[in-house]
Amino acid sequence: MIGYVGLNDDSRYGKGDVKEKFCGSLLPPALSSSGPRLVLTLDTHGAVRGGRFLARYNFVTDYAISGLPIAEGQCSYLYDSSKTQSGVFNSPRHPGNYPEDLDCVYIFRPQGDAKILLSFDVFSLPPTDNILCRGTDYVEFYEETDIRNNFTSIVRYCSGHFPAPFISHRVVKLLFHSDSTQSTMGFKATFQFVRDGDMNTKCGKIIPSGGSGGLIESPNFPRKYKSNTYCEWEVRASKKTNRIMLQVAYFGIEGNMATTGCVNTAVRIYEDDENLRPQVELCGNLGPENVFVSNKDIIKISFLSSPKALGGKGFKLSWTELYTADNCFGFTCAVNKLCISSSLTCNDLPNCGRDDDSDEVTECPVTAGIQILHIAIGTSISSFFCIILLICGFYHRRKFRTERPPDDHDHVEVRYVSAPSGCNTTDRLLMEENRTGSPRCQKVSMV
Repeated sequence: MIGYVGLNDDSRYGKGDVKEKFCGSLLPPALSSSGPRLVLTLDTHGAVRGGRFLARYNFVTDYAISGLPIAEGQCSYLYDSSKTQSGVFNSPRHPGNYPEDLDCVYIFRPQGDAKILLSFDVFSLPPTDNILCRGTDYVEFYEETDIRNNFTSIVRYCSGHFPAPFISHRVVKLLFHSDSTQSTMGFKATFQFVRDGDMNTKCGKIIPSGGSGGLIESPNFPRKYKSNTYCEWEVRASKKTNRIMLQVAYFGIEGNMATTGCVNTAVRIYEDDENLRPQVELCGNLGPENVFVSNKDIIKISFLSSPKALGGKGFKLSWTELYTADNCFGFTCAVNKLCISSSLTCNDLPNCGRDDDSDEVTECPVTAGIQILHIAIGTSISSFFCIILLICGFYHRRKFRTERPPDDHDHVEVRYVSAPSGCNTTDRLLMEENRTGSPRCQKVSMV
């Protein structure tokens, strides 16, 4: 029996089995732990003579995150499209609990025409009642502005706000922050550098308003939209002083903003074309009370479904140009007093904003649908009476034919009688007595 130095299997002091044992004069290999602790055991029971060893140790920060470390000893990682196309990133030590009081930075740098697509698979942070995600653990997205290494905040997520899929052609920074109160298993997400051919992007366009209004619909509406789809629309007013209003005509995509969040699909609305931060992020089922107005003459809408999206009916948004001049030469909405084009009245779309349908009830003629209904009812009634008349005519005709004597009973009887000299018997006349008894000539009766 000889002494040895060994590495504990479960890295717990005084417990567990010794996984590897080293003795003699051969140098052991470099040893490292899989977690924050490494335990060595020296056992000299049964040693026949003394010995000694000398080892050096070094604390190495390992957060179990894939990616290229930006700075040694810091939780910061780089993902560049020139070196990798896709992969997984996570909170420190996921699926174990992450350390407290820690900030981790993840930089995603697309090159050329590439875009960075991020989608989350797991998101578990300590519960909080703060809807702004302040004073708690959170994940925050940043985009690089036109100034290099200058980032602006886009959106922040915490417990109860599952991150929606995110896409950008800019450099994206993701910040994970933990405080000192509680830690959980954190998050796990996927990244992918995509190009136009990798996604369904044949949708979206720039729409000149022309002073009127129109519709924006999800791809394939009212059929299901597809997964892995990205669209962008811009609606531009006819004048710089005018504004664009969006109102929900129909909205039904997967997710729920109040509970599960917009996990796989999201619609984002931007108040203008310069603001990187969206005004709102939408999913679930919404009604016409949801109205959004641009800050300037342009409004932008984006639609993104991740590769894991199941699909839904989609959305239909009614957009309207709002005139801001003092005098309205179009139609003035009764409740909200908005000035819109008179061509938008009676078009079966919401154009006057929340709780105002005056554009659809003021002096509107009978709708085409009701006219078609009246025509259909009138046609049905006319057809019914025509059928009744045909049946009656057929019945009477058949009855008349039934009462006629058969063809073989038809005959002609001609009788010749002698008549007084005043009558011409060659004319086949019959004698007939008149009241005075004097005979009179009568034409032949033929039966």
